[in-house]
Amino acid sequence: MSVDVLFCSAPVMSVVRPSAALGLLQALLRQNGIGAETLYLNLLFADRIGLDLNERLAEKLPSHLLAGDWLFGDCLGSRPGRPQARRHPSELSAAIERKGLDQLYEIRRNLISSFVADAADRLLERTPKIIGFTSMFEQTAASLAIAAAVKARDPSVVICVGGANCHGPMGAVLLKNFAQIDHVFNGEADTVFGPAVEAILRGEAPRGLSGCLSRDQPAAGAAAGPTAMDALPIPDYADYFAQLPSMSEAARVRPSIPFESSRGCWWGQKHHCTFCGLNGEGMAFRAKSAPRVLSEIETLHAEFGIGRFAATDNILGMSHIDGVLGRLAERPAHGFRFFYEIKANMDEAQLEKAGARGDGLVAARHREPVGSGAASHAQGRERAAQPAPAAQLPRARRRAGLVDPVRISRRAPRRLRRRRQDGPAARTSSAAGRLRPYPARQVQPQFRACRRDRIPQRHSDAGLWRDLRCP
Repeated sequence: MSVDVLFCSAPVMSVVRPSAALGLLQALLRQNGIGAETLYLNLLFADRIGLDLNERLAEKLPSHLLAGDWLFGDCLGSRPGRPQARRHPSELSAAIERKGLDQLYEIRRNLISSFVADAADRLLERTPKIIGFTSMFEQTAASLAIAAAVKARDPSVVICVGGANCHGPMGAVLLKNFAQIDHVFNGEADTVFGPAVEAILRGEAPRGLSGCLSRDQPAAGAAAGPTAMDALPIPDYADYFAQLPSMSEAARVRPSIPFESSRGCWWGQKHHCTFCGLNGEGMAFRAKSAPRVLSEIETLHAEFGIGRFAATDNILGMSHIDGVLGRLAERPAHGFRFFYEIKANMDEAQLEKAGARGDGLVAARHREPVGSGAASHAQGRERAAQPAPAAQLPRARRRAGLVDPVRISRRAPRRLRRRRQDGPAARTSSAAGRLRPYPARQVQPQFRACRRDRIPQRHSDAGLWRDLRCP
C-alpha cells in the first residue's frame, strides 16, 4: 500500500523511546490529510546486533568519536584527508578496546552492507513518494547510506533530511556533498515541512520556505518554529509501539514516552550559558499551557499504557511546577514517572512541590547557570560569598524525594574500574544509557549500596529508571 510520506529513524539510536520529532511531524501531516508513517530501523538494527550492544554503542562510547557513524562510513566512499580523519581510527580503537566492544569490527565488515540493502528494501515496500530522515547524534552516516540505496533502486523517491545534525551550516554541507539528498530542513520545521510536502506532492519545488534548502533554492536562515505551542498536535507514536514487539528481546525494553512542554530556555534567552550548545539559533522560550501539558500526558498514557515520561525540554518551565507536577499530585495515582532538566536556582519549596507527588517519581538533572564574559566573573565573585545553588541543590533534591539519574549512573562505573583487569565478564553490562544501572549479577549489590545513602527508602528499589530489564 502506498504512503505519501515515510519517516525513518535510522541507526544508531537507543530503542527505549520513540522519536519525538518524527511523532510530531507525522501528527502534523495527518492533521492536514497527508498519509504518513514511521519506520524505526533503529529497532531492526538493534535486533540484528543485539539489544545490549546497541545500547552500549548508542550511549556509552564517547560521543565525539561518532562510533555509530563510523560503522556506516564505508558505505559513503573514501574518507577526507584532514588531520582529524587520520587521527580518528586510533582514538576510536582505543575507546573500543577500553569498553570491550571488539565485536564492532566484525559487524562493520560483515553486517552493515546487508543491513543497508535490507533497510532500503523495507522502505520501498511501502512505495513512498517522500522519505524523511531525522538525524540526531550518530544517525547521519546510516541515514545517508540508506538514502543512497533507496535512490539507486528508485530515483523518483524524494529524500528529505532534517534534525539537529542539519542545523546551521551542517545542513547545507550535507546537501552539497551527498547527491542522494533532495531537500534539507534547517531549524524547527514544524510550520515548514507540511507546506514543503504539499508542494512536492503537487509536482512543484518548495520555494520561499525559511529553513528549506534544495539544490536550486538556498534557504535564508533557519526555520523559526511555532510560537503558539498549544496549537501543535499530540505526537503520534503508534508506529513505534506497533514495531517494538517485533524485536526478539522486546520483553526486556521498558519504554518511556517523550513529551514536550516547552522549547528554548527562559534563562538562556537572557544569559546564554557558556557551556550550553543547545538551541543556539532558537533560544526564545515558548511553553505550552499547563492544561494542555496535562491533557497530552493523560492522552499518551491512556493510548499506550506507559507511565514513564521523558521531557524533551531544555529546562523545566517554572509555571509547570505548580501547573503540571502540582496538579498531578492532586489526581488519582497512575504510577507516573518523569524526567526533567531543571535549573540549579530552584529553591527547596519548589523542589518539594515537584517531589510531593505520591503516584511516582520525578528524576531531575540540574543545569548550572553560567554567564559569559565580564558578567560571569562578577556573578562568580558574588556567588563565592555564599553557598552556590548547584552545591545546595543535590541535598535539597534528596530531601524532596527527587532522583538525579546522572549521579546514580556514574557511581557504579567508577567502582568497576578496579575490576576491569578481571576480563570481559567484569565489563559486561546492560549499558542501557545514562538512566540505567548495570546488570544485577555483576554490580547490582554495589549499585544499591551507593544509592541508598542518597535516595529516600521509598525510591531506593533498583530499576525505577532502568530502561532494560536484566537478561
